[in-house]
Amino acid sequence: MSQNELIESVTRLSASSRFMSTALGETAPILWNSAERAGTVARIDAHFAIAVGLTRPELSYVLDSFDVQRGIELQRSGHYDTAERVLGEYDTYCGNELGSAS
Repeated sequence: MSQNELIESVTRLSASSRFMSTALGETAPILWNSAERAGTVARIDAHFAIAVGLTRPELSYVLDSFDVQRGIELQRSGHYDTAERVLGEYDTYCGNELGSAS
């Protein structure tokens, strides 16, 4: 993820109200799309995990430490969707096609 992509992603996440969109130089608030936001957050999380040097097992451990979030998602869908998305993006960035440990 380039610096420009990161800035654009953070802007899209932040500019969802009239006040914030104006403050960030947008002409109108960016419409809230839950699936798009979840993907954007996962890409940012994976980017920063790589930037600070986390291995895939370390990132998985960090994600597993969010007990409440994991519990909510497991109860709702039977999957820890956040971890799956973040680890999937991590694998994409690192070229781990099969999700192997880094």
